[in-house]
Amino acid sequence: MEEDGSLRFSSVSLKDTGKYTFIAFTAYGKEIGRGEVEIKVYEKAPKPTVKIICTKDGNATLICDIGERKDLTLSWYKEDKIIQNENKPQVFLSSTQVQENKPYSCEAHNPVSSNKSDSVTVS
Repeated sequence: MEEDGSLRFSSVSLKDTGKYTFIAFTAYGKEIGRGEVEIKVYEKAPKPTVKIICTKDGNATLICDIGERKDLTLSWYKEDKIIQNENKPQVFLSSTQVQENKPYSCEAHNPVSSNKSDSVTVS
């Protein structure tokens, strides 16, 4: 506890995530307030990898692989410009888009960090 009455967490880990109840007292011991606060601790976002699945008709599906992480939001980029800000692990490319030969990448992010994959070009 700090001199001003605040509570400081240091070296937090995922196990510190949760709801905390607090009670505030005057210097004379009289209760002046109480409440509950939720604290969330996040892991650093990993660097995703993009996997390519091609079909015989020239279309392709790009998959953003972040392992088993469920706490991340995904975004897709084409030539470093965002093309899909929905939380979808894959993006479909028509044969016309494949023929453009443009680089694609995905980004995994949470409230405290983000990490972008290497760019891939479907050819």
